[in-house]
Amino acid sequence: YEIEARLKIERKATADGREKVLLVPPPPTNRFYYLVETARIIRMRRAKIGRVISIEDAETGRGEEMTMKDFVAHIETGVWLLRPKPDVSD
Repeated sequence: YEIEARLKIERKATADGREKVLLVPPPPTNRFYYLVETARIIRMRRAKIGRVISIEDAETGRGEEMTMKDFVAHIETGVWLLRPKPDVSD
C-alpha cells in the first residue's frame, strides 16, 4: 500500500453555537486506513451517520465498532487513507 491522503479535522461553529467536526477528505467506506498511534490497519466497513463506525481489523479479520469520537482522536494523532500500489509487473 501507499498513502493516498492524511485525514484531517476541520472544526466549524454552527448557528446554535455548537461545534461541528468535519473529516477532510471525507473518509470513504470499504477502504484501508493506517492508525499511526496504534500502528493498526483497519478497513472502514460502514459509517453510520453520527456516533459509530463499523470497522474490520486487517490483521485479525474481526469486525468491530469504533465510536466516531475515538476515530476523531486517532485522526488528531494521524490517520492515513491507503491505496494499493500499482502493479508494476506489466
